[in-house]
Amino acid sequence: MDDSSWYFSEYSNSKHAVSSDQMNILRSIVSETVGVSDRGTFMVGSAKVGCSLSPGQKRFRSFRQDSDIDIVVISLRLFARFWNRLQDVQRYRNKRLYVKQIMPSIFRGYINEKPLMCLDKIGNEWLQTFSEAKKRLQNELGIIHRVSFRVYRCQEDFERYHLRGIAYLKTKKGI
Repeated sequence: MDDSSWYFSEYSNSKHAVSSDQMNILRSIVSETVGVSDRGTFMVGSAKVGCSLSPGQKRFRSFRQDSDIDIVVISLRLFARFWNRLQDVQRYRNKRLYVKQIMPSIFRGYINEKPLMCLDKIGNEWLQTFSEAKKRLQNELGIIHRVSFRVYRCQEDFERYHLRGIAYLKTKKGI
């Protein structure tokens, strides 16, 4: 949760001081365009540390050309807004998507971008919410990879999710 970023310091060949500055600019852009606190904005995943900490299939996979930049926003307001939209949907064309991807993430206190893109109205609202941030991150910071967002309900849910994932990796890897 610090200002370090593998993507800015290694991938884009920046020095640490510049990397820290770039993380501050990233937070500022997201804060201004999405209307959230810059203290609740983080880079996670392989762009953050250089390899995936996902306990699934991507476990310890290095950042690649086709990797995306994962940005976390901690905002009860945004979480509630999209959770309310999801509750308003009367029928889901793809119940498997809802049961396997959307519901488990909400139970853990976050909403992921990818499954929402399969839901027309909600997906369009998500895109409108984050499109300016994505555009500015690419233009002002030179990010050439796809940027995706995840919204957490609170700091505790964010920390719990990532700490559990790291603990799981430790047991599987014998670290």
